[in-house]
Amino acid sequence: MGFSLRLGLIFLVALLPAFANAAGKTIQVKDEDAFLLQEIDDGLSALMGAAGECRSTDANLYECLCTESKSLKKLDSALRTALDKKPEWKGKTIYHDGVTLQIPSLEKQVEDMQKQCGA
Repeated sequence: MGFSLRLGLIFLVALLPAFANAAGKTIQVKDEDAFLLQEIDDGLSALMGAAGECRSTDANLYECLCTESKSLKKLDSALRTALDKKPEWKGKTIYHDGVTLQIPSLEKQVEDMQKQCGA
């Protein structure tokens, strides 16, 4: 497994759930928008599940995740949809009902993986 992907996946797991930062860049998601946060969280869970399956086969993690690109596409699509509907979430940490997501970290992870996969 590539060091940067391993570090990136550890980074995501370690920082989620995140805490509000001093700059006040955390947004509490309204109940009517919670489905958008849930879609992102589901995409992240799918990607983490795929990474776990790849690791269990001792396959090259990037090759495995790039071949099984549904989970990456799910996360990317959820992020794009949420940010199209809620542009004020861009660059923020969002939370609702115990789930906290750092949008910049997730966007960076998707971007990095897409570059590795040649997407």
